Amino acid sequence: MVFALGCCTYLIGKDGSDSTDPETSAPTAEAEASATPAVELTKLQTSVVSTMRLAIMRTMDCQWSAKLAQSEIDKAAAGRSRGIDAYEEAKRGLKACSDAMDELGRTDLLDELPLKDRQLEKEALASCRKAAAGRHDAMRLAMQIIDGDDSMANASDYREKLAKASNDEAFCRMNFLGVAENAKIPDSEVEFAQIKAQAPS
Repeated sequence: MVFALGCCTYLIGKDGSDSTDPETSAPTAEAEASATPAVELTKLQTSVVSTMRLAIMRTMDCQWSAKLAQSEIDKAAAGRSRGIDAYEEAKRGLKACSDAMDELGRTDLLDELPLKDRQLEKEALASCRKAAAGRHDAMRLAMQIIDGDDSMANASDYREKLAKASNDEAFCRMNFLGVAENAKIPDSEVEFAQIKAQAPS
């Protein structure tokens, strides 16, 4: 088990933007909401901001859980934690990402958004959901790897899924920021779209 974790941590622990050194706790929607002075928005602008916040924060919940799992894998590989702890963390990540996928797949999320930007909005939500789905699949693979199926193919697939999830999340944020710009929403109201989740070390 130690060899398997050590091998796979070497292979999957360098996945680009999804495996940065964790330093801070996951931001919450409430914390971000109070970070800047309130600006009076129109009803349509408020709907855009609310949908953006929900989509990005749910995506970050999943990302945060995936980072926690990777952190636990790294600890187990270094002998500072048990394999079962890494497995359980990946299992929690699987659940968090599944919940995010369900929330991002809601058919009513577009109802209150500007019709003129409907395609951009659909692409934004689809990209966030793809990010959650990719991390969901990565967590399932992590559980298999920790359980002993530490083939090079699984390790490579794990890396690829996390890397693609990061790209999908970036597209989600970019598209939502485009919707916000078109709706003339002040930058101060969508600063949360720039926040990146990092797991504790």
